[in-house]
Amino acid sequence: MRVSIPKIAVFLVCVMALYWFIPHFYNRATRMDKFSLSGVFSPISQSFIVWESTPDEMVYKDEKGTLLDKVEAQKMMPFIFSGNVNKWGGFPLHVDGQTFSYEEAKKNTQSMRIAPRYVFSELLPIHILFETAPVGTQFPVPKDVTLFQEDRLEFVTMNDGVVDTLKSEAFTASLKNAGFVFPVKRVATNPSPLKSFDEGMMLIDAQNKLFHLKMLKDKPFVHNMHQTIPENPLYMTLEENPRKQYYGLIATDKSVYLYTYANELVLLPLETYDPAKHSLMIRMSPLYQTIIQADITDKTQPLSYIATDTDFKTLHVKKQTFPQTIIEQFETIENGLSFLTPFTLTQFSSSKGGIVFDFSIADNKLFAALGSLFALIVYVGYVRLRHLKFNVLSLLLIALSGIPALLALITFGDVTTYQGKRERVV
Repeated sequence: MRVSIPKIAVFLVCVMALYWFIPHFYNRATRMDKFSLSGVFSPISQSFIVWESTPDEMVYKDEKGTLLDKVEAQKMMPFIFSGNVNKWGGFPLHVDGQTFSYEEAKKNTQSMRIAPRYVFSELLPIHILFETAPVGTQFPVPKDVTLFQEDRLEFVTMNDGVVDTLKSEAFTASLKNAGFVFPVKRVATNPSPLKSFDEGMMLIDAQNKLFHLKMLKDKPFVHNMHQTIPENPLYMTLEENPRKQYYGLIATDKSVYLYTYANELVLLPLETYDPAKHSLMIRMSPLYQTIIQADITDKTQPLSYIATDTDFKTLHVKKQTFPQTIIEQFETIENGLSFLTPFTLTQFSSSKGGIVFDFSIADNKLFAALGSLFALIVYVGYVRLRHLKFNVLSLLLIALSGIPALLALITFGDVTTYQGKRERVV
């Protein structure tokens, strides 16, 4: 008896396919109804209003868990539901000694979001730099794209791939004269031509310094914002929000910052931040800001609701866990998948952007071991029923790979060959 290389190859292909097939169809078959939690700090009640979203409805509650009527709840969140509040006669709004019209409420709200799949998406090498001051109200799509090389910025014409040397040298020189050090670490742009105004590009250079680059009448405009990112920058956005207070956010390996039109870095008051685990929703209003932080890798961990003033100084914090029934459903589904396969191969990941091949071990190791034990018992019964010889290598493969290995071996046979005719055991 010896190991057959072709049979090993067939076995591995089959098992790897089952590592993808089983979780893919299992998750589709056991998919739960969508359920999400969110909330905002109310300037009316001076407390959080939270809501639970399902495919059928949104349920509103106060901090103590008391159910609220939909109209009553939305009236306490006038900057989030300004359209409805205006329809119900809630504007002009008098709160905290200030008065806001409906138009002011709409104009002075802003939201930003960050998630691991955004942070760990591949950095695109090609960017678009619009003319910031076009002749008309629209932003024509440029004829060239920008590429950041190790020591320079290049403009490449899209129709023929030719580098515009003069333009490239002019922009590269302007960046270096402003103190920019190549190579670039992070680039943020808004490539949509449908925006109402343009802020060009935001850049983080090799020394973690922040720069602003625009194109005005085909000429470079570079502004050194004189801010250095304290940690390793992983992700940056450029929002181009009409409010013109915050350019966007910057995520590092330890923290999240907002960078402002006043050339300031604002550190968000988070207890801890892990870019591979945490998602953030930031809701801003003229009076208070709300930060919602969630651990997307562990549904048993509570959400953090953080209320701050307009300078992002913490005023109030609330923790909220998912309902126990939802947590139990998640755990049951995870345990079932762990039993069916000790390893999974997925094309998409909640912590990575784009298409990936994510190979991971089962969430529940105990159920994975039970699944392998079940597969071994079935294999022993199968061998005895068919009066075949026991194969130690097959037993080892099933112990390691569980039910996928069992299915592969039953379908294609074991991975060994015999020099003589294989005899059935009577």
